[in-house]
Amino acid sequence: MVKNFLAICFLAISFLGAQNMVQVKLKNGKTANGEFIGTYMEHVHLLIGENINYFKCDDIQSVTKSGDDNLFKYDC
Repeated sequence: MVKNFLAICFLAISFLGAQNMVQVKLKNGKTANGEFIGTYMEHVHLLIGENINYFKCDDIQSVTKSGDDNLFKYDC
């Protein structure tokens, strides 16, 4: 119940806030592209397709705007 509520809140915020498309590069070499939703409880949350994915801040090497080399500013 709580997870569904949080997912709906994240989706509503992302649609209202005109968020940025970002690329998350993890320390293990993997990357993920998605719409930046925000940070919560030391995790970066991305909307990828219809799913909300989250990545632990300690596992992230960098976050950049998609198609750009500039670092995306976020606060864990």
